[in-house]
Amino acid sequence: MKKSLLLNLEESGSFRTTHTVIAELRKVDYWSPDEIDWLIDIALSNSQVNHILTDDDVARFYKSIIEGAHNKKAEELREVFKE
Repeated sequence: MKKSLLLNLEESGSFRTTHTVIAELRKVDYWSPDEIDWLIDIALSNSQVNHILTDDDVARFYKSIIEGAHNKKAEELREVFKE
């Protein structure tokens, strides 16, 4: 289930799809470090996701994801939220 959600987010080509997938991703209780890296990669590389990172639902999800992550990619995403 998580993998299909991650793939759907990675392939998202619309804001509506992104918001829908984020709503489903927020229901997941645990993300492995590899999944967190994948989610961060998606946020940084998918223009649809990246464009709406500061929307409330997307920002809440991603801030919770990077809260415990301490690597270069997580720091890069944190900078996006500081802008």
